[in-house]
Amino acid sequence: MDRTQYELERLLGINYYTLNAVEIKSLKPRQTPEEFIVEEIDRNNIAVTEYVTATRRLQSKPVNGIYAAYVLCKRGISTLKALQILRRKLHVPEHYVTIAGLKDANALTCQLVHVNITHKNYIPGIIWDDNVKAFLIGFSNKPLSRGDLWGNKFTIILILGQDELSKLLNNYNVLKKENMLPAYYGYQRFGTRRPITHIIGKYIVKREWCSTLKSIINIPFTTENERIVRWRLYAWSLRKDSKPPSRLDIEERIYSVLREERESYCFNILVRSIPRILFKLFLSAYQSYLFNYILSLKIEDQTYNSLDINDNIIVPGYKLGRCDRHCRYALENENVTSKDFYVKELKMKTFSYKRQTKMYIYDPQIRVLEASNNIARVLLSFRLRKGMYATMVLRELTRANPLVLT
Repeated sequence: MDRTQYELERLLGINYYTLNAVEIKSLKPRQTPEEFIVEEIDRNNIAVTEYVTATRRLQSKPVNGIYAAYVLCKRGISTLKALQILRRKLHVPEHYVTIAGLKDANALTCQLVHVNITHKNYIPGIIWDDNVKAFLIGFSNKPLSRGDLWGNKFTIILILGQDELSKLLNNYNVLKKENMLPAYYGYQRFGTRRPITHIIGKYIVKREWCSTLKSIINIPFTTENERIVRWRLYAWSLRKDSKPPSRLDIEERIYSVLREERESYCFNILVRSIPRILFKLFLSAYQSYLFNYILSLKIEDQTYNSLDINDNIIVPGYKLGRCDRHCRYALENENVTSKDFYVKELKMKTFSYKRQTKMYIYDPQIRVLEASNNIARVLLSFRLRKGMYATMVLRELTRANPLVLT
């Protein structure tokens, strides 16, 4: 058990390593989305891309059910952005589209999507956009839920210095022997380049509406480009006269409310500018942080060592029920209670739930693709159950800077 040296991980409650591995200092950042491929695996243990190759696709198909089942593949954009494109192409509202989970933005990912097609006679068999492709694979009489998903298959290319290849292979052998790691929520859960969704979530739980607004607008990260960092530093003081740079979708919504409505109350600005699904995401991210915090406490006092794959942590939320000493310590230190997760102002309840303390790594495989000119390229693949993060496997395998892993 070693403590992390990275401030970013401590900010997210990811405080410890459990694998007896060494740091791979020469690991290169991801250059293309194709270096990190994610395929959903359904409850029948079939990767969703297999449905695409097995299904005859037409440009339009007659409707034979309430929901159309698509395989949505996206490249280098967030799941929310990809769904926005899909909804626009199909001319359906937000609540008509259901998924089983969010996927990494800086990756090539494929996942199931169900679209309510009530009142539609024909729908497209293939949907194309610059970074999105959706393939119709059938119809269903129910929306998609997490219960329809087994997990995800990951295919990852690691690029590192040739002189550290033997270290990586030794780390892999240790990983394969252990085969279980802490089930930390990964970096993407909190924002890939600006990991503050849990901070926003805590401010919502505490009903600190202006702090919520400021954290969305103000907090800059060095991972953002210089223009955005500069805008964030002055945005709050300038407010109505401070138009955000392009690609900042949420900030643009807030700016539009400030400009058009001349609104002055922080709560009203938030409600007018932020979709309900994002409020849920922020609250859920704060729960994820609390889970990481509690899991780190269990690793710290070695309670973790006596747990197996079936043991759970009760994640704080509304109607908490049983809360062990680690859970109570975390809540007291955060100065929040179970009742705080019922945000009446938003008519939103974020319930307590259980999550496994450890994750099992299925079918790990590694292959050296190239080792020449001082560079090594390695192909790594494995499967994880739903809700588990490949980046948490990579951090244990390489102990690299989290900015390299995302």
